[in-house]
Amino acid sequence: MVVPAKAADPEELDGLIEAYIREEVMVREALSLGLDRDDAIIRRRLQQKVEFVSEEGAALTRATDDELRAYMAAHPEAFRAEPRVSFAQIYLDRASGAAPSRGRQGV
Repeated sequence: MVVPAKAADPEELDGLIEAYIREEVMVREALSLGLDRDDAIIRRRLQQKVEFVSEEGAALTRATDDELRAYMAAHPEAFRAEPRVSFAQIYLDRASGAAPSRGRQGV
């Protein structure tokens, strides 16, 4: 059975408004004093909120392969990497009859 919500009477409404204003004033004062900085509990709570928001948003929108290819084509500089080269040098010395070695300094 669904019970209809009762409209708040003027005293309840005044109390709710007063509580909201008091909370807002206290939060703003705390922020102006820097009380949010260097606080592990606040940092953890902010982290949780961001994770919640990002998980919710990620679940709603998933990029298709075509959308990802189009984004990469439109923003190539974001995916460009400096070229890298590597090599292995093998020294052979027929005179010694030894097996080839890697990384040995020249003769």
